[in-house]
Amino acid sequence: MQSKTIDVIWHRRGRKIDVCNWSIEQYAHHWRNAGWTVRHQYGIPLPWRPPALLTIMHVDLSVVPRKYEAWATKNSANRVIWNARMNDIRKSRVSSHLLTRHDSWDGPVILKTEYNCGARPEGALKSPLKKQTWRDAGNPQKQEYVVKNAMSEVPAWAWNSPHWVVERYFEAVEAEYSIWTLTILGTELELVRFTADSQLDYERGQFDQWVFEQIDGELNKIVCALSIEYGRLDLLRVNGSWVLLDVNKTPGQYPRQDAAKARRDFYDQRIETLAKSVLAQFE
Repeated sequence: MQSKTIDVIWHRRGRKIDVCNWSIEQYAHHWRNAGWTVRHQYGIPLPWRPPALLTIMHVDLSVVPRKYEAWATKNSANRVIWNARMNDIRKSRVSSHLLTRHDSWDGPVILKTEYNCGARPEGALKSPLKKQTWRDAGNPQKQEYVVKNAMSEVPAWAWNSPHWVVERYFEAVEAEYSIWTLTILGTELELVRFTADSQLDYERGQFDQWVFEQIDGELNKIVCALSIEYGRLDLLRVNGSWVLLDVNKTPGQYPRQDAAKARRDFYDQRIETLAKSVLAQFE
């Protein structure tokens, strides 16, 4: 019988980045308190290493290297490996509202990097992708996404660069001043709606109201189509349908340190509840 062990698989060059930067370590605190062992593994586990009861692929790159993908695919046949088939979250693969220069869309658009988070995770692991991405954009002082009022304002480099995509931009009113997060841990799905008090707060990313919501069939289909078993989705609800903004298979830590008490208590309750839900799946 396998022991109460959870393995977290990282890229072999990720050792220098503190695990406390990710929510996985916040969950791990509760797993350890419950008597489980959590092993952070940098690189593919050696063949003689005893398998864990649960393995979580946590390679923080938009495209998982083939050797990690092959290892997870092979070993998922005889052990539980979350995100064994979740290997490519580039915008061109997961976005449902991409635009091409030939589309007739006449509303606002947003310029985003093809690789998640401005290709910063790739840069942290010494990949040239981050430099290439921002060089294509003219190396702006602020490395952030750009909103344009119309497609006619999109610069040529954004259409020509393989490191950038153009998406439809959804206004605050369309989204009812809300953003939704769906957290996935195995069979446990948690949906939270965050709402801003005004358009200005929405544009600043300041959401002071939150409420848990029910998961519907459309969301379940999105999760199944992505083959995601650990991570977080950012979504909008527009005209009764879900709009997928971002897919994160290695979500960062809950920002509880500098939050107000009510927000911090909310995060702590979510972390503990979700962590316990993982263990319940293996009872």
